[in-house]
Amino acid sequence: MMELVEFIHLVDDLVDRLGPRLDPEQAELVRSHAAGGDWDEAVDLLVATLVVRHNPVTAAERAELARLLHHLGEPAARLDGLTIAGG
Repeated sequence: MMELVEFIHLVDDLVDRLGPRLDPEQAELVRSHAAGGDWDEAVDLLVATLVVRHNPVTAAERAELARLLHHLGEPAARLDGLTIAGG
């Protein structure tokens, strides 16, 4: 399992990279949760929004999201509905 500092950095990095692909209101909400230290909500909303809106992610980004879910004790199956770019 990754250390908390690594988890926080990965959340921040993914929010910065994936945020522009979200609806502006959803992106702001994800950023707000992350900025407030509500990491599980930030990850949950980020994943749910990407799946529901069919926003494409790379295979590498999917793997990073899976690592975050694993750290939170959530199943990677939550990512099954993701749209993989180029795939």
